[in-house]
This record gives sequence, C-alpha cells and structure tokens, in this order.
Amino acid sequence: LHLSIRRQRQMCIRDREGRAIATNSVSLDEFELLESGNDVPLARWSKFSVDGINYTPELIVVDSIRLEQPYARIEQDEEGINLERIVLGNDEDGEEPIGGAEGLPREGEEADISGESEGIAYEVKSFVISEGDIDFKDTTFSEPFVSGLRGANLVISDVSSYPEQSMKIDLKSEIEGGSKLTVLGDVLPSDYKKYSGLDIEMSAYDLTGTEPYWEKYLGRKLDSGFLSIRSRYDVQGNLLKGANDIRIVDLELGEKVESEDSLGLPVGLAIALLQDPSGLIQLNPPISGDLEDPSVRI
Repeated sequence: LHLSIRRQRQMCIRDREGRAIATNSVSLDEFELLESGNDVPLARWSKFSVDGINYTPELIVVDSIRLEQPYARIEQDEEGINLERIVLGNDEDGEEPIGGAEGLPREGEEADISGESEGIAYEVKSFVISEGDIDFKDTTFSEPFVSGLRGANLVISDVSSYPEQSMKIDLKSEIEGGSKLTVLGDVLPSDYKKYSGLDIEMSAYDLTGTEPYWEKYLGRKLDSGFLSIRSRYDVQGNLLKGANDIRIVDLELGEKVESEDSLGLPVGLAIALLQDPSGLIQLNPPISGDLEDPSVRI
C-alpha cells in the first residue's frame, strides 16, 4: 500500500483559567491510499477536518467532524473483499499482520476485555460526509457486477456517551444508474437494541444492473425491471418491528442461460403469479423478531 498525505494542519493547544483545557482543530487534506503495484486508488478524500475540540479531563466536546469528497473502491473476487485483506494484513513476506501486533488479538483470538474503565465522556455535535462516492465490483461472475454510490451526503448529529442521548442520521445518495437512496433515523449509540428507528427509501432502481446475479442463481437474463422500496424499522427493548412497501414494475425476463449455480426455481411462473394486470408486483411483508433470538418472523 502507498499512503500519500499532501497537507496537514497542526493542532493549536492553549490553557485557560488555570486548568488543562485544550481547544484544537486539525485537518488532513488530499489523502490517497493506493494499492501496491498500480496507481488505482483504494480510498481518498479531499479534506478531513475536526473543528472545535474542547477538552477537559472529564469531557471532550467536538463541534464538527467533516469528510469532503471521500472515495472508496470495493472489489469482491474469489478470495474475498479487497478492503478486508488490507485490514487483516498479509504475512506472506513475514511481516506481522494488523491484529497480530503486541497487545492486539490475532485473527481467531478473543480480546481480553475483563478490565473495566469508566472512560471519558464525549460529545460530537455533527459528523458530516459530503459528496462521497463508492465503486463496487464483483468479479465472481462471468460478467462482473458493477455498482456504486454517487454524491452521498451523510449528516450524523448529537453523538455522545450520554446513555439516553440518541443520535440523528440523515443520508441522501444516488445509486449507480440514477436511483435515489434516503435513510433517516434516530439511534441510541450506547445501546441500539434499546431504541432505534430508521426510515429507508429507494426509488426506481434499475434491476438490469443486477443481471449477473440472475444469470448465476436463476439461469435467466433480465431484460427490464425497476425496484422501489419504502421501509420503516423500529427497535425497542431488543424487539424489532419492520414495515415494508416493495414495488417492482416492468419486470421482464430474458433468455435462459446455463449456470452450474442455478437454483432451478420457477422464476417465470412466480413473476406471472405476482404481477397484476399493469405489470406491478407489490409486496408488503412485515418483519418482527427479538434481536437476542436469531429467528425473524415475516
């Protein structure tokens, strides 16, 4: 891996009123992470900044954390996902992989968390990602599946260590092909199983981009189809309840293809049974379950 950092602003630390209080700002700009052997970036961003860091021995308050124009390239192949291999490291050259360093557990080992620590209280007023892009490529098919997010904007506010303080999530992005994705919610960071609520909406996703999956697992090409989803998920006291409105329009199968991984499902018959006279498939499956129990009821 090659790491390039072109500019960094140093922190400014000051004392006030005789106490060890620091008010800092820091930025890390023009970051780029390249894969060994080529100049294709795995990740980059134009600007990362942390502003208004107010520190006392009891509390850290951060006014804002911003990440501008981030990019990530995620690729799936027969060996797994590229970013996963980076995190785990590679010991082929005798180097110690990440996770095997002194004091950290190796892969497959459990960390020792027997010690207890109250820790310092913290509060982050806003975390913002602006104009983010993600490229995803799955090469485990004869024809690779390619997708991604474009112009993703994420705002997370009111993140803190206070037990009853919920954080707000607002994500808006475009999916490759023009579909819109929106996620709005409230989550309790200290215990998301105690309280969480998410609204998810995706409009008019072009399913023809997923044709490699149809060919491999259903043995059919896909001529057309658009998927829209509106979902609401609530968690209270470990209990999950979800409501979904799933709509598929203009779904038309193409020719049959040979696939060793085909599940042999009568997908053509299933579509014919589900479609109404206008060609709409509408599903409203409610979901419920206990997060402490792996079974989910649909």
